[in-house]
Amino acid sequence: AYAAFNQAMAINAEAAYQSISMGASQIMGSWYARLGYGSASEMFVKFSTGEREQIRAMARFIQTDPGSEGHLTLLEAARAEDWHEFARTYNG
Repeated sequence: AYAAFNQAMAINAEAAYQSISMGASQIMGSWYARLGYGSASEMFVKFSTGEREQIRAMARFIQTDPGSEGHLTLLEAARAEDWHEFARTYNG
């Protein structure tokens, strides 16, 4: 897995960071702006500091989910304890 990532890093580091899932919450680097980071590489560095940053980012990810037609947002699904819908939305 790291061989492919390292190869991608050699071509375009920022694109490589945007293409990976990060931290315990496995949030894609492509969501960096929605989560308040300046770049996917900044998100990676911040996530590398520990679980606290990863949990904060997951909370922001849940809070900022715009939802999609016919489905609950992540926050709505969590509040309703509809874990099937939460998982469907979270995992795409």
